[in-house]
Amino acid sequence: MEIKICNNIAKYRKENEITQAELAEYLGVSPQAVSKWEQEISIPDIYLIPKIAYFFNISIDTLFGTSNFDTTELLVSKYSAVRNDKNYKEAKEAIDALLDMNPEDLKALSLLCRLEHQRSLEYLHKSIKACEKLKHTAKDKDTYWENMASIQLMRENSLIGNYDFLNEYIQKFEENKTADNFNYFLLAITLSTDEQYKKALKKGKDYIDSFTFQEQLKIYPNLMEIAYSLEDFDYVRKCFDVIIKDTENKDQIFNAWWLLWKSHKSAGKEKEAEDCRKKLLNLLPAQNYNEYLYEEIERHLLGEGDKPEIIW
Repeated sequence: MEIKICNNIAKYRKENEITQAELAEYLGVSPQAVSKWEQEISIPDIYLIPKIAYFFNISIDTLFGTSNFDTTELLVSKYSAVRNDKNYKEAKEAIDALLDMNPEDLKALSLLCRLEHQRSLEYLHKSIKACEKLKHTAKDKDTYWENMASIQLMRENSLIGNYDFLNEYIQKFEENKTADNFNYFLLAITLSTDEQYKKALKKGKDYIDSFTFQEQLKIYPNLMEIAYSLEDFDYVRKCFDVIIKDTENKDQIFNAWWLLWKSHKSAGKEKEAEDCRKKLLNLLPAQNYNEYLYEEIERHLLGEGDKPEIIW
Protein backbone atom coordinates (compact mmCIF):
# COMPACT_ATOMS: atom_id res chain seq x y z
CA MET A 1 0.00 0.00 0.00
CA GLU A 2 1.48 3.33 -1.09
CA ILE A 3 1.25 6.20 1.42
CA LYS A 4 0.67 9.56 -0.28
CA ILE A 5 0.12 11.87 2.68
CA CYS A 6 2.86 14.35 1.76
CA ASN A 7 1.63 14.82 -1.80
CA ASN A 8 -1.97 15.03 -0.58
CA ILE A 9 -1.22 17.81 1.91
CA ALA A 10 0.14 19.90 -0.96
CA LYS A 11 -2.73 18.87 -3.24
CA TYR A 12 -5.57 19.74 -0.85
CA ARG A 13 -3.83 22.90 0.38
CA LYS A 14 -3.62 24.22 -3.17
CA GLU A 15 -7.17 23.12 -4.05
CA ASN A 16 -8.46 25.08 -1.06
CA GLU A 17 -6.19 28.04 -1.90
CA ILE A 18 -4.50 27.90 1.51
CA THR A 19 -0.91 29.07 2.00
CA GLN A 20 1.68 27.03 3.86
CA ALA A 21 1.75 29.77 6.49
CA GLU A 22 -2.04 29.57 7.03
CA LEU A 23 -2.00 25.80 7.40
CA ALA A 24 1.00 26.05 9.72
CA GLU A 25 -0.78 28.60 11.91
CA TYR A 26 -3.85 26.36 12.21
CA LEU A 27 -1.72 23.38 13.19
CA GLY A 28 0.58 25.32 15.50
CA VAL A 29 3.75 24.48 13.55
CA SER A 30 6.18 26.52 11.47
CA PRO A 31 5.66 27.15 7.72
CA GLN A 32 9.04 25.43 7.23
CA ALA A 33 7.55 22.23 8.72
CA VAL A 34 4.70 22.27 6.21
CA SER A 35 7.20 22.89 3.41
CA LYS A 36 9.27 19.85 4.49
CA TRP A 37 6.13 17.67 4.49
CA GLU A 38 5.24 18.67 0.96
CA GLN A 39 8.82 18.03 -0.20
CA GLU A 40 8.68 14.58 1.50
CA ILE A 41 11.64 15.49 3.69
CA SER A 42 9.57 14.65 6.75
CA ILE A 43 5.99 13.70 7.64
CA PRO A 44 3.55 15.18 10.18
CA ASP A 45 3.53 13.88 13.74
CA ILE A 46 0.74 11.37 14.25
CA TYR A 47 -1.25 13.63 16.56
CA LEU A 48 -1.56 16.16 13.73
CA ILE A 49 -3.13 13.72 11.24
CA PRO A 50 -6.77 14.07 12.45
CA LYS A 51 -6.42 17.87 12.56
CA ILE A 52 -5.12 18.03 8.98
CA ALA A 53 -7.94 15.75 7.73
CA TYR A 54 -10.53 17.85 9.58
CA PHE A 55 -9.09 21.09 8.16
CA PHE A 56 -9.53 19.85 4.58
CA ASN A 57 -12.86 18.13 5.40
CA ILE A 58 -11.63 14.74 4.24
CA SER A 59 -11.21 11.33 5.86
CA ILE A 60 -7.90 10.16 7.26
CA ASP A 61 -7.93 7.37 4.63
CA THR A 62 -8.26 9.99 1.90
CA LEU A 63 -5.47 12.04 3.41
CA PHE A 64 -3.21 8.98 3.38
CA GLY A 65 -4.28 8.27 -0.19
CA THR A 66 -5.62 4.83 0.62
CA SER A 67 -8.25 3.48 -1.77
CA ASN A 68 -11.33 1.52 -0.79
CA PHE A 69 -9.38 -1.59 -1.76
CA ASP A 70 -6.44 -0.62 0.47
CA THR A 71 -8.78 -0.05 3.41
CA THR A 72 -10.51 -3.37 2.79
CA GLU A 73 -7.17 -5.15 2.55
CA LEU A 74 -6.19 -3.70 5.91
CA LEU A 75 -9.43 -5.01 7.43
CA VAL A 76 -8.77 -8.48 6.01
CA SER A 77 -5.23 -8.38 7.42
CA LYS A 78 -6.63 -7.27 10.76
CA TYR A 79 -8.94 -10.28 10.83
CA SER A 80 -6.08 -12.59 9.84
CA ALA A 81 -4.14 -11.35 12.87
CA VAL A 82 -7.06 -11.25 15.32
CA ARG A 83 -9.78 -13.70 14.33
CA ASN A 84 -13.08 -12.75 15.91
CA ASP A 85 -16.62 -12.10 14.72
CA LYS A 86 -16.29 -8.30 14.87
CA ASN A 87 -13.20 -8.15 12.66
CA TYR A 88 -14.67 -10.70 10.25
CA LYS A 89 -17.89 -8.72 9.92
CA GLU A 90 -16.03 -5.46 9.23
CA ALA A 91 -13.86 -7.06 6.55
CA LYS A 92 -16.78 -8.92 4.94
CA GLU A 93 -18.91 -5.76 4.76
CA ALA A 94 -16.03 -3.86 3.15
CA ILE A 95 -15.55 -6.60 0.54
CA ASP A 96 -19.28 -6.74 -0.15
CA ALA A 97 -19.28 -2.98 -0.73
CA LEU A 98 -16.55 -3.37 -3.35
CA LEU A 99 -18.39 -6.22 -5.04
CA ASP A 100 -21.65 -4.24 -5.04
CA MET A 101 -19.87 -1.65 -7.17
CA ASN A 102 -18.29 -4.27 -9.42
CA PRO A 103 -19.20 -7.97 -9.00
CA GLU A 104 -16.25 -8.88 -11.24
CA ASP A 105 -13.64 -6.94 -9.26
CA LEU A 106 -10.81 -9.48 -9.24
CA LYS A 107 -8.94 -7.81 -6.39
CA ALA A 108 -12.06 -7.78 -4.25
CA LEU A 109 -12.75 -11.44 -5.07
CA SER A 110 -9.17 -12.29 -4.13
CA LEU A 111 -9.73 -10.62 -0.76
CA LEU A 112 -12.94 -12.61 -0.32
CA CYS A 113 -11.04 -15.84 -0.95
CA ARG A 114 -8.40 -14.83 1.57
CA LEU A 115 -10.95 -13.78 4.18
CA GLU A 116 -13.07 -16.92 3.91
CA HIS A 117 -9.95 -19.09 4.02
CA GLN A 118 -8.99 -17.45 7.29
CA ARG A 119 -12.56 -17.86 8.52
CA SER A 120 -12.45 -21.58 7.72
CA LEU A 121 -9.21 -21.91 9.67
CA GLU A 122 -10.81 -20.16 12.64
CA TYR A 123 -13.65 -22.66 12.72
CA LEU A 124 -11.36 -25.61 12.07
CA HIS A 125 -9.31 -24.70 15.12
CA LYS A 126 -12.50 -24.31 17.16
CA SER A 127 -13.66 -27.73 15.98
CA ILE A 128 -10.28 -29.26 16.83
CA LYS A 129 -10.55 -27.90 20.39
CA ALA A 130 -14.08 -29.28 20.71
CA CYS A 131 -12.99 -32.72 19.47
CA GLU A 132 -10.00 -32.74 21.80
CA LYS A 133 -12.34 -32.00 24.70
CA LEU A 134 -14.74 -34.76 23.62
CA LYS A 135 -11.88 -37.25 23.25
CA HIS A 136 -10.45 -36.36 26.66
CA THR A 137 -13.86 -36.49 28.37
CA ALA A 138 -14.87 -39.79 26.75
CA LYS A 139 -11.56 -41.53 27.48
CA ASP A 140 -12.10 -44.68 29.57
CA LYS A 141 -15.84 -43.82 29.71
CA ASP A 142 -17.30 -44.23 26.22
CA THR A 143 -15.26 -45.94 23.51
CA TYR A 144 -17.64 -44.96 20.71
CA TRP A 145 -17.37 -41.21 21.26
CA GLU A 146 -13.65 -41.41 21.94
CA ASN A 147 -13.22 -43.14 18.55
CA MET A 148 -15.44 -40.62 16.75
CA ALA A 149 -13.43 -37.74 18.22
CA SER A 150 -10.14 -39.38 17.21
CA ILE A 151 -11.30 -39.84 13.61
CA GLN A 152 -12.60 -36.28 13.36
CA LEU A 153 -9.35 -34.92 14.79
CA MET A 154 -7.38 -36.71 12.08
CA ARG A 155 -9.62 -35.28 9.36
CA GLU A 156 -9.45 -31.74 10.67
CA ASN A 157 -5.72 -31.76 11.30
CA SER A 158 -5.18 -32.99 7.75
CA LEU A 159 -7.12 -29.97 6.47
CA ILE A 160 -4.66 -27.60 8.15
CA GLY A 161 -1.65 -29.61 6.96
CA ASN A 162 -0.83 -31.20 10.32
CA TYR A 163 -0.03 -34.88 9.74
CA ASP A 164 1.62 -35.68 13.08
CA PHE A 165 -1.14 -38.21 13.73
CA LEU A 166 0.29 -40.56 11.07
CA ASN A 167 3.35 -41.48 13.13
CA GLU A 168 1.14 -41.78 16.21
CA TYR A 169 -1.12 -44.39 14.62
CA ILE A 170 1.75 -46.20 12.92
CA GLN A 171 3.37 -46.60 16.34
CA LYS A 172 0.11 -47.71 17.96
CA PHE A 173 -0.42 -50.40 15.33
CA GLU A 174 3.17 -51.62 15.56
CA GLU A 175 2.81 -51.90 19.34
CA ASN A 176 -0.61 -53.55 19.29
CA LYS A 177 -1.87 -55.03 16.03
CA THR A 178 -5.59 -54.93 16.83
CA ALA A 179 -8.33 -54.40 14.24
CA ASP A 180 -9.21 -51.01 15.75
CA ASN A 181 -5.61 -49.83 15.57
CA PHE A 182 -5.38 -51.08 12.00
CA ASN A 183 -8.48 -49.12 11.00
CA TYR A 184 -6.98 -45.98 12.51
CA PHE A 185 -3.74 -46.76 10.67
CA LEU A 186 -5.59 -47.05 7.33
CA LEU A 187 -7.45 -43.80 7.88
CA ALA A 188 -4.26 -41.99 8.88
CA ILE A 189 -2.59 -43.13 5.64
CA THR A 190 -5.51 -42.02 3.43
CA LEU A 191 -5.53 -38.59 5.04
CA SER A 192 -1.84 -37.83 5.02
CA THR A 193 0.30 -39.27 2.24
CA ASP A 194 0.69 -39.00 -1.53
CA GLU A 195 -0.83 -41.92 -3.41
CA GLN A 196 -2.61 -42.48 -0.12
CA TYR A 197 -5.44 -44.73 -1.28
CA LYS A 198 -3.16 -47.12 -3.14
CA LYS A 199 -0.89 -47.41 -0.11
CA ALA A 200 -3.81 -47.96 2.25
CA LEU A 201 -5.38 -50.64 0.06
CA LYS A 202 -2.04 -52.44 -0.30
CA LYS A 203 -1.59 -52.40 3.48
CA GLY A 204 -5.11 -53.73 3.86
CA LYS A 205 -4.54 -56.61 1.48
CA ASP A 206 -1.20 -57.41 3.13
CA TYR A 207 -2.57 -57.53 6.68
CA ILE A 208 -6.23 -58.56 6.41
CA ASP A 209 -5.59 -62.29 6.70
CA SER A 210 -3.71 -61.80 9.97
CA PHE A 211 -6.99 -60.91 11.72
CA THR A 212 -9.84 -63.10 12.86
CA PHE A 213 -13.06 -63.09 10.87
CA GLN A 214 -14.80 -60.88 13.44
CA GLU A 215 -11.90 -58.43 13.29
CA GLN A 216 -11.98 -58.47 9.50
CA LEU A 217 -15.64 -57.39 9.63
CA LYS A 218 -14.46 -54.15 11.23
CA ILE A 219 -11.80 -53.54 8.57
CA TYR A 220 -13.49 -54.55 5.30
CA PRO A 221 -15.92 -51.57 5.24
CA ASN A 222 -12.96 -49.18 5.18
CA LEU A 223 -11.18 -51.25 2.53
CA MET A 224 -14.36 -51.32 0.44
CA GLU A 225 -14.56 -47.52 0.50
CA ILE A 226 -10.88 -47.25 -0.45
CA ALA A 227 -11.26 -49.80 -3.26
CA TYR A 228 -14.28 -47.91 -4.61
CA SER A 229 -12.24 -44.66 -4.64
CA LEU A 230 -9.59 -46.46 -6.71
CA GLU A 231 -12.25 -48.03 -8.98
CA ASP A 232 -10.96 -51.45 -8.00
CA PHE A 233 -14.43 -52.93 -8.42
CA ASP A 234 -13.27 -56.55 -8.12
CA TYR A 235 -11.98 -55.84 -4.61
CA VAL A 236 -15.15 -53.88 -3.84
CA ARG A 237 -17.07 -57.08 -4.56
CA LYS A 238 -14.70 -59.14 -2.41
CA CYS A 239 -15.21 -56.78 0.52
CA PHE A 240 -18.97 -56.82 -0.04
CA ASP A 241 -19.12 -60.62 0.05
CA VAL A 242 -17.46 -60.61 3.48
CA ILE A 243 -19.42 -57.70 4.97
CA ILE A 244 -22.89 -59.12 4.22
CA LYS A 245 -22.05 -62.21 6.27
CA ASP A 246 -22.37 -60.01 9.37
CA THR A 247 -26.14 -60.28 9.51
CA GLU A 248 -26.35 -58.44 12.84
CA ASN A 249 -24.97 -55.15 11.50
CA LYS A 250 -27.81 -53.67 9.44
CA ASP A 251 -26.13 -50.29 8.94
CA GLN A 252 -22.93 -51.84 7.67
CA ILE A 253 -24.80 -54.12 5.28
CA PHE A 254 -26.80 -51.19 3.91
CA ASN A 255 -23.63 -49.21 3.32
CA ALA A 256 -22.04 -52.21 1.58
CA TRP A 257 -25.01 -52.49 -0.78
CA TRP A 258 -24.79 -48.74 -1.35
CA LEU A 259 -21.13 -48.90 -2.43
CA LEU A 260 -21.79 -51.96 -4.58
CA TRP A 261 -24.63 -50.06 -6.28
CA LYS A 262 -22.32 -47.11 -6.99
CA SER A 263 -19.62 -49.49 -8.26
CA HIS A 264 -21.98 -51.16 -10.72
CA LYS A 265 -23.20 -47.76 -11.92
CA SER A 266 -19.61 -46.57 -12.43
CA ALA A 267 -18.75 -49.77 -14.29
CA GLY A 268 -21.80 -49.42 -16.56
CA LYS A 269 -23.44 -52.61 -15.26
CA GLU A 270 -27.02 -51.43 -15.50
CA LYS A 271 -28.80 -54.68 -14.59
CA GLU A 272 -26.61 -55.30 -11.54
CA ALA A 273 -27.01 -51.65 -10.48
CA GLU A 274 -30.80 -51.91 -10.76
CA ASP A 275 -30.81 -55.07 -8.60
CA CYS A 276 -28.78 -53.21 -5.94
CA ARG A 277 -31.12 -50.23 -6.08
CA LYS A 278 -34.15 -52.43 -5.43
CA LYS A 279 -32.34 -54.16 -2.57
CA LEU A 280 -31.47 -50.80 -1.01
CA LEU A 281 -35.10 -49.67 -1.17
CA ASN A 282 -36.08 -52.85 0.65
CA LEU A 283 -33.38 -52.39 3.30
CA LEU A 284 -33.97 -48.67 3.85
CA PRO A 285 -36.98 -48.91 6.25
CA ALA A 286 -34.89 -50.92 8.73
CA GLN A 287 -32.18 -48.23 8.97
CA ASN A 288 -32.00 -45.86 11.92
CA TYR A 289 -31.90 -42.68 9.84
CA ASN A 290 -33.74 -39.54 10.89
CA GLU A 291 -36.71 -38.45 8.81
CA TYR A 292 -34.78 -35.93 6.73
CA LEU A 293 -31.91 -38.29 5.83
CA TYR A 294 -34.34 -41.13 5.16
CA GLU A 295 -36.29 -39.02 2.67
CA GLU A 296 -33.12 -37.77 0.96
CA ILE A 297 -31.77 -41.32 0.53
CA GLU A 298 -35.13 -42.55 -0.75
CA ARG A 299 -35.35 -39.68 -3.23
CA HIS A 300 -31.86 -40.44 -4.49
CA LEU A 301 -32.62 -44.12 -4.90
CA LEU A 302 -35.75 -43.18 -6.83
CA GLY A 303 -33.67 -40.86 -9.02
CA GLU A 304 -35.27 -37.70 -7.64
CA GLY A 305 -32.45 -36.05 -5.69
CA ASP A 306 -28.72 -35.56 -5.19
CA LYS A 307 -26.61 -38.18 -3.48
CA PRO A 308 -26.76 -37.80 0.31
CA GLU A 309 -23.72 -38.46 2.40
CA ILE A 310 -23.77 -41.78 4.22
CA ILE A 311 -21.32 -41.97 7.09
CA TRP A 312 -19.90 -45.36 8.06
